[in-house]
Amino acid sequence: MDAATLRTIQDVFASLHTPVRLLARSGQSLLPADGEAFYVPEYLPETGYVEQSGYLFAAIAGSGHVLTVRRSAAAGDTLLLARALVEALLQKNADTDSLDNALRMLLSKGLSPADVQALAAEHHLSMDMPRVVLLLHMVRTGPGQADDALRDLVPLDEHDLLVQFDRFTAALIKDMSSCDDEELHEFANALHETLFSESAFRVTIGVSEPVATLTQLHTAFLHAQQAVDVGLLFREGENVHFYSQLMLERFLAAIPPETAAHYHRLLFNADTAPLFTDEMLDTINMFLDKNLNLSDTARQLYIHRNTLVYRLDKVQRTIGLDLRHFDDAMTFKILYHMKKCLRGQTPPTVEGNN
Repeated sequence: MDAATLRTIQDVFASLHTPVRLLARSGQSLLPADGEAFYVPEYLPETGYVEQSGYLFAAIAGSGHVLTVRRSAAAGDTLLLARALVEALLQKNADTDSLDNALRMLLSKGLSPADVQALAAEHHLSMDMPRVVLLLHMVRTGPGQADDALRDLVPLDEHDLLVQFDRFTAALIKDMSSCDDEELHEFANALHETLFSESAFRVTIGVSEPVATLTQLHTAFLHAQQAVDVGLLFREGENVHFYSQLMLERFLAAIPPETAAHYHRLLFNADTAPLFTDEMLDTINMFLDKNLNLSDTARQLYIHRNTLVYRLDKVQRTIGLDLRHFDDAMTFKILYHMKKCLRGQTPPTVEGNN
């Protein structure tokens, strides 16, 4: 049994008036985990219990585990009640595991429409419902389990579904029937803030565009995954990435590395290396981030407006691009980001550390 199931069973036992132990079939005590061992009877019936050495023993169906209580007047009833509660819990977990496996298949595999309909019927999922996929990419920053954090912290509406893929990745399938784009943006950002502040994980979220049917969930999952990958590459300071807002970045990511290297070195080469110091690149990038606003940029960099103008003039004299004009600024931005399209290759140029 996993740790989460053991904790839930422990909570069940805490509600009973008579102490109950959960044993492995070998007799090792799992709850409480105090190291005490028991001699478990070789034969345990599917119903009822067996008494041995002052204890009552009952098998938990289909689990390979045993419950035991010390003999007393109420011990038999307590033992049977505990077994019924634990078996119901394990059945619920089995149903959840089955649904999780179905959701993983829907998201990660390109199933045929017939297979999707079969899974929908088996797990009572609506075929036609607007949904988005929020892919949660997690990096551990402290103690704790990702599945525990998500289960406790991710708010789920009635038709929302949460599935863990591995220790780094989970997907939230969110019902969009009563949620518009603005509310989705607010939800995604609030979810990141909650996970960042309340869990031991640093989380990046990729959000797909809405899809109308269950058969399109695979496409939505791929788009959410691409939003994470492209967002991490091109928008390092952000943590929530919407597929629909990454059009330019998706275009750049699709450029072949050799083409990206060719265009990148048109601006960034041995001749321009003295110009593009770290300070100059920081200035240019801040100017672009501030939508070519001189005053805002100077204020953010704590420099005089004339100093900023001098630096932009220097760029124009050296490479012929006036970054105060939108077309030239966009040209610089695209060629600058070409280095991120090299996918781990080192551009054959000389430039600053950025």
